[in-house]
Amino acid sequence: MTINYSTIDNLCRQVELLNQDELSILLSKLDRTSRDRLQTEIFDSLSQNTNNGIEYCPYCGGIRINKKGKAHGTQRYICRDCNKTFTSTKNSIFYHFRKDYEPKFKKFIECMVNRLTLIRSAEISGITLMCSWNWRHKIMNVIDKFFENDQLTGLIEMDETFFSKCFKGNHKHFQLPRKARHRGFSHWVCDPAGIGKHKVCVSTSVGRNKGVLNHILGCGNPNSELIVNAYKNKIIKTEQTKLIIDGAGWSCLAAKQMNIQYKQLVKKGKNPNDHSPVVKGKYHLQNVNNYHSQIKGLLNQTFKGVATKYLERYLNLVKWLRINNNGFNVSVQAMLTMCVTVSRNMINTQIRTMNILTLN
Repeated sequence: MTINYSTIDNLCRQVELLNQDELSILLSKLDRTSRDRLQTEIFDSLSQNTNNGIEYCPYCGGIRINKKGKAHGTQRYICRDCNKTFTSTKNSIFYHFRKDYEPKFKKFIECMVNRLTLIRSAEISGITLMCSWNWRHKIMNVIDKFFENDQLTGLIEMDETFFSKCFKGNHKHFQLPRKARHRGFSHWVCDPAGIGKHKVCVSTSVGRNKGVLNHILGCGNPNSELIVNAYKNKIIKTEQTKLIIDGAGWSCLAAKQMNIQYKQLVKKGKNPNDHSPVVKGKYHLQNVNNYHSQIKGLLNQTFKGVATKYLERYLNLVKWLRINNNGFNVSVQAMLTMCVTVSRNMINTQIRTMNILTLN
C-alpha cells in the first residue's frame, strides 16, 4: 500500500485552520472511524482463520473434509466419514450468525459494556428480546471459559455474601418449591442473621492485584469442606500467600485444612450495632466488601434480579466488568477480542477432543 504524502500535507494544512470546537468534532469522528475499523477486523478474523484452518470434523473427528458451498456468507464443509455438514464457526459464539447481524452484535457489545438491560439493549441493537437474552448468555458463556483457569496468590481477602433464591424465567410447568413471599414481610427468615436455606452462599476472594474468584457454596451457612473443595488448585501457595478472613469459624478451619497462612479479623466488642470495619494496617476486608456491593448493585438494581441457576454466569460478568474498566472504547475492543479468541480455542479444543476419541 503506497502512502500519498501530498494528500497528508494538504490535510495537515486544513487542520491547522480549524478552531478548538471543530478540532474536537474531527477527533471524535476519527476515533469512531478507527474503532469501527478495528472492531470489523476483530470480528472478521475468526472466519478468516477458521476457513483456512479446518482440518477435523467437529462431530466425529474425521480428516476427510471437503468444502460444500456457503450458508449466509459462511463457508460450509462436509465430512466424508459421517456425511455431516458444518460451518467454520461450529461450537463458537458466532455459530448461526448471519452477515447482517455483525453490526448489531457490535452494538450489543457496547450495550453490555454500558451495563444496559435486555430490553434497552434489544431496542438499541435492533434485535428481539429473545435474541438479546441469547446473545447475553452466549457472551457470558465465553466469559466463563475465559476465567476457568484463574488463580490467586499474595494477600487475599476472603468473605461470604448471600443472595435470595430467585426463580425468574420458570413459567411453563414449573411449581414453586416454597410458599410465595410477599413484599415487605420478613417472616421467611430462618435465623436472626437472615441466613437460611432460602439464601444462596457465595464465597468471594479478592487479591490485592485485582484478581477475583467467585464460588457458589450452596444454600445456608457454608462449612470448611465446601470452601476447601471450591478453592482447590485455585490459590497458589507461596511464602507471600496469606488469607485475610473474618471471625467465621468455617473460614479459619478451611485455611488450616488448605495449609495456608491466614489473618483473622475479630472485633473485640460484641456490640451487634457496631458495623465499623476492622482495619489492622494492611489487613482488612474493605476490598471484598466493596466488591460485594458492586455485585449486588449490578444484579439487584441494574438487572432487577437474576435467576439462581444463572448466578455464577452473572458473577463472572461482574468480574469481567470490574477488571476491564479502562474506558469504554478499550472495554468494547477487549470484549470483542475475547469473544473471537475464546471461540477459536473452543473450536480447537472440541476438534482435538474428538480426534483423540477417534484414535482411541
